Amino acid sequence: TTPVGTWGYIEAVRELREQQAAGSVPDFDHMIVAAGSGGTAAGLAVASRLSGLGSALHAVNVQHAPEEYYKVIGAEAHKLGLGVSSKDLISVHHGGELGYAVTSSEELSFIARVAASSGVLLDHVYTGKALFHFVKHAKQHPEAFRHKRLLFWHTGGLPGLHSQATELLPHMPKPERLTPL
Repeated sequence: TTPVGTWGYIEAVRELREQQAAGSVPDFDHMIVAAGSGGTAAGLAVASRLSGLGSALHAVNVQHAPEEYYKVIGAEAHKLGLGVSSKDLISVHHGGELGYAVTSSEELSFIARVAASSGVLLDHVYTGKALFHFVKHAKQHPEAFRHKRLLFWHTGGLPGLHSQATELLPHMPKPERLTPL
């Protein structure tokens, strides 16, 4: 989590805005990202504010309490000259109940269903946990997300899947039992 890393996300959001202006990517009401150290969340929060993106930004923590992320994001925003509360930039949702890189059977089943139904690979440390817990949040608050466009910012983590192959394979649905999410 550094100002240099944040500039990478400023560039990524600039590219997204260019794609939106060209009409090749729609506008989004909500953007969702996994939060590990907080650097990606900080970068996207600052970039979203500077660019006027207008999407509500959500981060799902995978290890620390949400309050810790607000501190990291606030410090990063301050370093870059934004005089605004981090809670005005982003909503942080709790997803790290079990601890860093500790995944429940329910989370592994979700990761397997996403892969089987969409071809999108999520890892068990960051993206899988984040999307799993955000989907739970969205189901608990359907009025906030119904008829809205959501963008899940996939940050990688695929090499970590190899370490979970033994645990993940039993959760993979049989081809005749594939069901939509």
